[in-house]
Amino acid sequence: MNSSILSRQLSQTSRRTLVSTNAKLFSTIPSVQLQASAFQLAKKSKGKKVNDAPPRPGSAYMMWVKHIRPEFANEHPNEKPTGIVKLMAQHWKTLSDSEKEPFYQAYNKALATYQEKKRAYEATLPPKRPAGPFISFCKDNRTKVLNENPHLSTIEATQKIAELWKSASETEKAQYLESYKTALHEWQSKYGKTA
Repeated sequence: MNSSILSRQLSQTSRRTLVSTNAKLFSTIPSVQLQASAFQLAKKSKGKKVNDAPPRPGSAYMMWVKHIRPEFANEHPNEKPTGIVKLMAQHWKTLSDSEKEPFYQAYNKALATYQEKKRAYEATLPPKRPAGPFISFCKDNRTKVLNENPHLSTIEATQKIAELWKSASETEKAQYLESYKTALHEWQSKYGKTA
């Protein structure tokens, strides 16, 4: 396949299609096959995180939908799923508060359970990395800047602090950098480099 055909394909197809086309074209060359599969593997795994956090419960409406969907699907067998959702939404609006109450109670109970599980999960997480030198400088100087300039917005105050940081002496910056390095070393020794 020559380059003009490839360039036309590039303008006509999406990147995903091009990747699969190139993988097919070069599948006979072992080194390229490895690179293509590594690229595809990286692309597939990108953005996927291992997350053991408890899932947030659905709303009272969503609990009602899960409960009532089979009934609506049986009553309207020729309706598309989007049509069934519209019918359920209309029906939910017509329900009285007393009819909705069991689902609100179930939601509140599930929410309380979720909050307990979330607190327990967050307790197992390692603490965040220590703040960098500039952030520590900001924390130390924010109240001073805001007391001197109460009219400043948050952004303006941060800009003022950034100016102070730029004009700070190297020894003052070195103190913040040294305390950061010490805190980071302690954190890494306790929790590992990528915690």
